[in-house]
Amino acid sequence: MLTNTGASITRNAGYGNGGDGVASIVAIDGAGSAWTALCVSQCVGGPSPDAVVQVSFTGAVLSPAGGFQNPGLQGPQAVAIDASGNVWVANSAGRSNNTPGSITQLVGLAAPVKTPIVSQISGVSNLIGAHP
Repeated sequence: MLTNTGASITRNAGYGNGGDGVASIVAIDGAGSAWTALCVSQCVGGPSPDAVVQVSFTGAVLSPAGGFQNPGLQGPQAVAIDASGNVWVANSAGRSNNTPGSITQLVGLAAPVKTPIVSQISGVSNLIGAHP
């Protein structure tokens, strides 16, 4: 983690990611947690399944041991979080086993990155289009 001037505010070794694969792309959710995909089977040939891990802004691993696992994760390379808190993972399995790459969606796993707009509340004025 760096300040806006580029000075390091974390230990030199960085934070652990709670898994044993290759992590490449990091996305930040609405709660400030960092998310990354761990490529294990296609990248390091390890016995563990591919996974997605969550690390808090303090460096604590928030995902379960081995990360969030899903059979749809096959050589994950990138992760993104949408406004609703869905985690999207780009898989590159086609590179080594002739299987087409894919995208996996993990619905509602992360904190939303944008607060939804509330609808008109009965009996209360001036709230249409306002953030809660």
